[in-house]
Amino acid sequence: MRLLIDWGNTRLKWRYVDAGKRSEVEAIAWKDRPLGELFGEQWRSLQPERVLVCSVLSPLIEEKLTTWVERVWGLPVEWLRSSAALLGVRNGYQNPQQLGNDRWAALLAARRFCRSDLCMISAGSALTMDCLTADGQHLGGQIFPGLQGLRRALMNDVGLLTEQGQAVWLAKNTADGIVGGTLHGLASVVTAFVNQCEINLSVPVKVLMTGGDALLLNRVLGLEAVLLPDLILQGVECWVDR
Repeated sequence: MRLLIDWGNTRLKWRYVDAGKRSEVEAIAWKDRPLGELFGEQWRSLQPERVLVCSVLSPLIEEKLTTWVERVWGLPVEWLRSSAALLGVRNGYQNPQQLGNDRWAALLAARRFCRSDLCMISAGSALTMDCLTADGQHLGGQIFPGLQGLRRALMNDVGLLTEQGQAVWLAKNTADGIVGGTLHGLASVVTAFVNQCEINLSVPVKVLMTGGDALLLNRVLGLEAVLLPDLILQGVECWVDR
């Protein structure tokens, strides 16, 4: 049995694969919780044969998971890291290791999902956008603040506003203005990126979306996007099956 982990900035997601059967994805918010307690709650009853992780966190935090896994299961942790090329995907970054591990995992999974020109959109703590050609060349991408970060910044500027708002176009109060403005603004960023990729490639592109805010963002996008909430975990599975 293999335990696959996607360790993001705010959420910890995992599934296990046993004899070709995949469990449902589980997820929890991990910030402000003792990591040792967190791992014990979620995984102590499992007996994996391999532990495979995609992480965007610091080596210091990763070391805590490594220590726990070695102590409890006697296993090494295998870390997915960005590389120059893998599984038909060629990294477009000048320094391939600078591309986020989560973005690399998503591109590996996207390549397996379809072999067309595509835009990979991840709407999480940050909004990341990447372009991948049909022959597997990563052309690069952009990074933008995520939806919740944009809202927190604005709410701080208006005096820690805490009211719940609605995503409307013509807001008649500040809460609605922030919620609608940030959501539609982020959608405009994604639309502009996709449009520019199509201009550069001279062909339509398929849009794949993942991340905690993907569903919300997709509701206001004027694009036909495919939602793949477990795409990074799919990328980890691609990597281990290589």
